[in-house]
Amino acid sequence: MREEIQKIFDKEEEYPKEERRLYHKDCGETTLEAIINKYDIDVSRDVLKCVMPYGFGMHSGKTCGCVAGPVAAIGLLFAKELPNDNALMKEVTRKWIKKFTEEFGSIDCSHVRKNHRDDILGCKVVQLRAGEIFEELMREYGI
Repeated sequence: MREEIQKIFDKEEEYPKEERRLYHKDCGETTLEAIINKYDIDVSRDVLKCVMPYGFGMHSGKTCGCVAGPVAAIGLLFAKELPNDNALMKEVTRKWIKKFTEEFGSIDCSHVRKNHRDDILGCKVVQLRAGEIFEELMREYGI
């Protein structure tokens, strides 16, 4: 997963410095796009627009995009057509939230940023670690 996330970071660096902010992807976008790429999930790229509002804890410091992007991916990977037939999806979601909380102490962006954000790399370190944790979780389910 680190490789997929790093590719997204590297792509941003291809743009001239003064334009990079226009191409910067937040935590939700980066994690979801990396998961889509790694697990070859066949969805419209427009799906990424759904997670664009997840940046900076949905612009409120609340639920971190590094939590929310992978939750969206869990839906893509595990959700069944019938809403009441989603016990596995719910289980995976609960495990994801538990693992993220164990690693970062909270799912709130304000807490994660305060305690885990790097002064130089920003939240890239959180995105990379979240990707590793997500990949470990998927291995538990044979994915």
